[in-house]
Amino acid sequence: MGLNVELLEQSFNLVAPKGEKLVERFYQRLFSKYPSLKPLFQNTSMAEQKKKLLAALVLVVQNLRHPDALNKALKELGGRHVGDGAQPAHYDAVGENMLAVLADFAGPAWTDQVKQAWTDALPAISSIVLQDARRVGPSCVVVAAKGPPPRSRTRLPDKDGRTLRRMGEGGKSPATGYLKN
Repeated sequence: MGLNVELLEQSFNLVAPKGEKLVERFYQRLFSKYPSLKPLFQNTSMAEQKKKLLAALVLVVQNLRHPDALNKALKELGGRHVGDGAQPAHYDAVGENMLAVLADFAGPAWTDQVKQAWTDALPAISSIVLQDARRVGPSCVVVAAKGPPPRSRTRLPDKDGRTLRRMGEGGKSPATGYLKN
């Protein structure tokens, strides 16, 4: 990963003291903007899920300088997500949502450089997570899915009917561009 590790660490350290509020807001916004994702969490303790998300964020940031450990942890995470019914398009929604929430919590510290660092990092992280998900295979998703399948395998609409670009589609990251349905 050719990421701006120092800027990612610094910016995360600014929002980390508000970590519990950050993950609370993350899920509020996610379910509001992408209501089709809510069924994936119907059998999940949201208190536990919030702890897991915060722990995953900390794990990622603490291991940005240790790519082997980070890659291993992210691939394991991908395997677990497949069992929960996660689809590739879900990662685009999560990335867009994470960028928005980080920006809100960082406030004036959310500069163009910080935004670019996270815009570069989130798709890179998602691609590693998805590596193991692809290895496990889509048949596991069908068997283990906790909710209805998404309307599309490649795009996930938000509540306003816009769809996020898939990673690499049109040369833009999923967190930066929308397409109209």
